This record gives sequence, structure tokens and C-alpha cells, in this order.
Amino acid sequence: MFDRIKYESTLVTFTEVPDEISLCLNISGCPCCCEGCFEPWLREDCGDTLTYDVLAGLIKKHPHITCLCFMGGDRYYQDIVDLIKQGKKDFPKLK
Repeated sequence: MFDRIKYESTLVTFTEVPDEISLCLNISGCPCCCEGCFEPWLREDCGDTLTYDVLAGLIKKHPHITCLCFMGGDRYYQDIVDLIKQGKKDFPKLK
């Protein structure tokens, strides 16, 4: 179902969302080409496919996180919304 979304890397951070321990996923395939972009390589179709099973595995690997943060993903907005909705059912503590 979510076989179009790819992520290039992940990072657990305290700084992206205030008062949260965030698992940040860098989503590739960005169509925006913003001037001064910090991560222009994310314009490419690169990385691993982000299925729901992969996301659930990442969440389980980091049980201390309180928040998911998708960095990019503009091209796959509705797919990411659907992925989040499914994740909220299985991991209701996450924001």
C-alpha cells in the first residue's frame, strides 16, 4: 500500500519538536527544489521503501520516542497521512 514512499535516513532528536523525543524520517523524492535547501539530495528517488511494517519496526526499535516527524514527503502527502493514521491505531502514545 505504501510502496511509493522512500526514506533516506532516520534520526532521533530532542530539537525538532519542542518537549518531544522525535524519530525523524528523511523522505526522498521531494519535488519542491526550495532555494537554500539543506538536503538537496532528498530530491532524488533514493533510500529504502517505507512500508508500514518498516515504520512499525523503527518505532519498536526506539521505544523511548514520543513523536514521529516526517521530513519532506510533499510528493506523497496523502500516503504519509494514511501511514500516520494506521500508526496511531497501533502506537497511540505517539504524536
